[in-house]
Amino acid sequence: MTTGRATRAAAVGERILADGVIAIFRGVPPDGVLGLAADLAGGVRVLEVPLTEPAALESIAALREALHGRAVVGAGSVRTAEDVRGATGAGAEFVVSAGFFDAVAEACLAEDLLYPPGMLSASEVGRALVDGFDLLKLFPAGPVGPRWLAALLGPSPDAKFIAVGNLDEQGLLDALDAGAVGVSLGSAVLGLPDRSWPGSWTGCARATARSFRPRRDQRRPHGDHRRAPPPRPRLRVRRLDRHRGGD
Repeated sequence: MTTGRATRAAAVGERILADGVIAIFRGVPPDGVLGLAADLAGGVRVLEVPLTEPAALESIAALREALHGRAVVGAGSVRTAEDVRGATGAGAEFVVSAGFFDAVAEACLAEDLLYPPGMLSASEVGRALVDGFDLLKLFPAGPVGPRWLAALLGPSPDAKFIAVGNLDEQGLLDALDAGAVGVSLGSAVLGLPDRSWPGSWTGCARATARSFRPRRDQRRPHGDHRRAPPPRPRLRVRRLDRHRGGD
C-alpha cells in the first residue's frame, strides 16, 4: 500500500491475494447458496454473488451471517453507487464489475470498500493504476487468452490481475503462468447449469483450487531458479486524485 495506514479495503484485498481463487455464484439457485458455501468450506474462501442473480442481496447477507468470517463475500456486476450501497448494506466486503465505473470507484473509496475494476486494454490498465487501483479484473480473460494478459503486464508490471471470464480448467492455469495473481471460477469451468448440481460444482471448484494454489506458490521469480514462492504482492489503495473525462 502507499497510504502508510491499514484500511479495510486493503485487508480484504490481502485475503483475496492470499487465497487466489474466487467462486462466482452465478446460476446457483438462491435456496442452494448456503449449502454450496458449506460444501466449498476449506477449498474456496472467496465468494462472489453477481447482482444480476435472483435475490442476490439476500444471498450475500445469508452468506455473511452463516460463514462468520470464514470466507470473504462480495458482490459482482456492480455498476452504480446505488449498487454499492445495496451491496454494503447486505454485508458485501468487496465489489467487482466488468468495467471501470467512476461512480462505483468513488462510492467504494467513501466506504473503504475494495473495488477491483474490470479491464481489457492497456489504456484502461494505465488509467486505473494512475488512479490508485492495482488489483484488477481482466475480463473477459478467456477469449483474449494468456498472451494478452502477459502483454498487458509488460508496460504495467505493478498491475495485479485476477483472470475472469470463459476460462476452462486449462485456461485458469495458463492465466496463472501468464502472470495472474488470481482466478475466478465461473460457469465455463464449473459447467453450470449442465452438470449435476451441486456435487460436480463443488468437486470441480475444490479440484481447481488444489491445482491452482501449488502452481502459483511454486512460480519462480524472474531470474531466480529456486522453487521458493515469490513475495506476495501488496495492494496499493489511495483516493482518486483526478476525474476522468469521456467515460
